[in-house]
Amino acid sequence: MRWRKAAKLKLLEDKDTDGTTRAVYREMEEALGIPPVALFFPALGVYPGFLPVMWKRVRPTVVSREFFHAAERVRADAYTRVYNYFPVPDLGAVMTDLKFSPGAREELTDVVEMFHYRDPLLLLLFSLVAQAMEGPVGQARKPSPENLHATYRTAPVLIDEAIAPAPIRKIYDELRRTLQLPWVNTEYAALARWPDFLSTYWNLLTSMLQSPLYGEWEYTTREVAWSLAHELPGPVELPPEQLREEGSMSDSDIASVARLTLTFIGNLSGLVLHISLAKIALEGGNRRKAKPEQPAATKPPSTKPPSGKPKPAPDKPERVA
Repeated sequence: MRWRKAAKLKLLEDKDTDGTTRAVYREMEEALGIPPVALFFPALGVYPGFLPVMWKRVRPTVVSREFFHAAERVRADAYTRVYNYFPVPDLGAVMTDLKFSPGAREELTDVVEMFHYRDPLLLLLFSLVAQAMEGPVGQARKPSPENLHATYRTAPVLIDEAIAPAPIRKIYDELRRTLQLPWVNTEYAALARWPDFLSTYWNLLTSMLQSPLYGEWEYTTREVAWSLAHELPGPVELPPEQLREEGSMSDSDIASVARLTLTFIGNLSGLVLHISLAKIALEGGNRRKAKPEQPAATKPPSTKPPSGKPKPAPDKPERVA
């Protein structure tokens, strides 16, 4: 899989969205258990013939138990990678110092949990779509019935750049420059509701992006999702001839959609790691404070070797429909 840098992104405005496209948006969000997606789906909605054909082809696989289990594997792999190999401070303590109210802390945690659930699903979905446009992908078997999964219905409030205070606009500019993207992802626009937290988190994220291991983590996250798409029930196919006939798409539009899905895969592979970092930080981080040493005369000898066990990856999302 080749990684392509992002080009300027055009989004389908809500006022220009026809009934068919709007219905596909809702069906996809309902199936995944996520609130409206403000960036990825409207970008594909610019090509109105694509989404209905694509969703018709991938839906049986996406609503299967195997799809959600595969997304959990992507989620757990990224979380474990960040937890075990990057020092994460306790940002919950920072929130206490900044006098966050209990309600603000709960709302912020809920927003992070939603993105931690959502982004691996989207990464796996686009990995499936990108490969289906090139040829059959998936195992020749019937999908298992959908199991219960987390459901988030409330869309987070986003701080648009046009109304953001100067310190937030500065972070947005740094985000675009550092991540080499022409847009600001909704994850950061949602966290901007808490400017002090976003500022502290951005400093931490910048440190992680500068880690010599980060490029490897991002590559591995992409490859995990790309490979897991091959294990899903299928085969799933989305050949150009179907998009031409059923979606009335031109070859130029098909090529644009193919590039767009690869751009989203690259973007989301980083976001999955970034949100894992935020989640770990809000859970208390992974830095262990040393216990005060006892006086030499009373300190008992140790009889057990240290376990050295890392914290395991999180279980399935806490909210279950």
